[in-house]
Amino acid sequence: AWNASPHYEDERQVVWSAISRQHIEEGQRVPGFWLPDGRGGRVETARHHGSVLLIYVFSADDPDSGRTLPALDRIAREFEGQGVQPIGVCLSVDPADGAALSRMGGFRFPIGVD
Repeated sequence: AWNASPHYEDERQVVWSAISRQHIEEGQRVPGFWLPDGRGGRVETARHHGSVLLIYVFSADDPDSGRTLPALDRIAREFEGQGVQPIGVCLSVDPADGAALSRMGGFRFPIGVD
């Protein structure tokens, strides 16, 4: 199956291309998703119905995540109870990466792995 599937020079561009084709109109509900969290649980957008979701999509080896994840954690702490919920989406082949990042950083917001 792998040999028969199309290969892309930069597979990360496929993700961004798919995201850019999503056009949500005002008043429409955003499609939800769930991802494994690397600890046997799931990160689910449906659990945060009515919240403003800040979804950060990053790769496990992205150097910018070292600055962005702590910033999202500060937002999570500052706006807790006000309907703002950061969610991290770690693009990785290892499902434990999201859990490791969350545990090592002490982040209070969910990080799923895709």
